[in-house]
Amino acid sequence: MRKIILAFLLIFCFAYTASAANFVEIIRDDNFLIYIDVDSLQDKGDYLTCWTKWIPRGKELERYNKMTKKKVSHLMGFDAYKVNDHQSQRLAEYYYYKNGEHEKNFAWNLTSNGWKELVPQSYGEFIWGRVKAIAGY
Repeated sequence: MRKIILAFLLIFCFAYTASAANFVEIIRDDNFLIYIDVDSLQDKGDYLTCWTKWIPRGKELERYNKMTKKKVSHLMGFDAYKVNDHQSQRLAEYYYYKNGEHEKNFAWNLTSNGWKELVPQSYGEFIWGRVKAIAGY
């Protein structure tokens, strides 16, 4: 019986670590702490995809709490970034709350007309640059 329990524990540990995130901090300011999940980064040829974690702070935290009528812990975004063009596309967004709940804000498929130009000196532009650098572009 002990061997069976030990086997299940080992399987669980390996399965858990295989899906664990590897977040790297890329932005820290008065509004947000932003991280890239390096393990989720995928090169799709002409674009890259990855998850980002956004922790709102200060006025942004107040804004999200008021908007959702809950205490926000963080947001998770799944984005695609064009490698050679200054464009991105948000594919999914989830809100996580301090009480342990979470909800899907939206989830879409990648579309050819869904690409948006990145605003110069915006969070999006900075993240685009960091994602490309981490991917080796």
